Amino acid sequence: MPPLVSICLPCLNARPFLAPRMESILAQTLKDWELIVCDSHSADGSWEFLETFRADPQVRLHQVPREGAYAGWNECLRRATGEFVYIATADDTCEPPLLERTIEAVEKGRVRGSGFRCQVSGKSDQRPESSIRDPVSSSPSTPDPRPMDIAVCDYRVIDAEGKTLDLDLNKHPRQFYGEWMSVPHARDGRTEFIVHACLGIVWVTMTAVLFRRRLLGRIGLFRTDRGVAADHEWQLRACLVSDIAYVPDKLATWRLHGSQASAQCREQYYDRNILLSLESVLDDPASGIPAEWKRVAGWREKILEVQRSLYHDGFALYGNVARRAPARFLRNVGRALREQPGLLLRQALRGFRWSPEFSVDGFSTARQLMGHLECPWPPSARTVGDRGSVS
Repeated sequence: MPPLVSICLPCLNARPFLAPRMESILAQTLKDWELIVCDSHSADGSWEFLETFRADPQVRLHQVPREGAYAGWNECLRRATGEFVYIATADDTCEPPLLERTIEAVEKGRVRGSGFRCQVSGKSDQRPESSIRDPVSSSPSTPDPRPMDIAVCDYRVIDAEGKTLDLDLNKHPRQFYGEWMSVPHARDGRTEFIVHACLGIVWVTMTAVLFRRRLLGRIGLFRTDRGVAADHEWQLRACLVSDIAYVPDKLATWRLHGSQASAQCREQYYDRNILLSLESVLDDPASGIPAEWKRVAGWREKILEVQRSLYHDGFALYGNVARRAPARFLRNVGRALREQPGLLLRQALRGFRWSPEFSVDGFSTARQLMGHLECPWPPSARTVGDRGSVS
């Protein structure tokens, strides 16, 4: 019989972190899993360490071509046979109940959508506790069938030695959800899509995400041409086809260290890839963009507004930059000439002064879009069972 969960462990030169990673997998309270290891011909002893687990019948070891981080993820996913999939990145860890708790959250989530429809005001996104216990909407509509194939938990940020860091890497989405971050709840994927688009990546690390394998049949594998932004596009596509069960406990970790790919990426190319990812999803007729969104005038440009603003601001085509760092300014001009000549022209006509187009408020944009596109809000706290915290 296939296992309940396929744990995917892609690896490339991660030897310093493999021992705690393997310990966190073997310590899972749910035991019905297979571990699929795809090592991209590591040269630091990682493969030799992993081979010490070859006798374990639950562990499957493979060496695959070295073609990039997400290519390694995809090699694991192609070999997965379980009903659920968990990507255990080699340098991170997880708490023993992660698989059990996230699967429980998905199974308890209702199959149909929340059915809530409400206009989102410009007031604070904090919700009183009474609304968390019994969420209601002022304008309910008929629920539509939406599966719940994804669970997301909270996480800790740790350093190279495993020490917890006082960092919040998804500050804006956390502020948007407010008190909902402290209770188990079900999120409508369409609302989550808008939060992703306007406030940045919500599921900061895939080590905090578990999903049904059938989801891959609807949205495919991870792109290998988006740099470290590939999981952002995958998550955008996932939100359009599935609702999300949220577990507030910190069951996963994300390790920050100097050799990880995200630490070495250049901010300007990250912002560009994020914008390209969002455009790709919006322009793909098979991505699942709701038909009712497309009937709203200017819907596409409004969804792109925040990410486009961040991308354009990253060129730093400002007079004060020209005065302080002329060499940097000239490099930025050359890059803008290649990528965004229209932006360069607009800035030249402005005398390279600051413009409001470089500072779009993601919070107000998200609220406006949720109202115009009739995104379900608030989340539902009555669909996921509550358990004690392990954090």
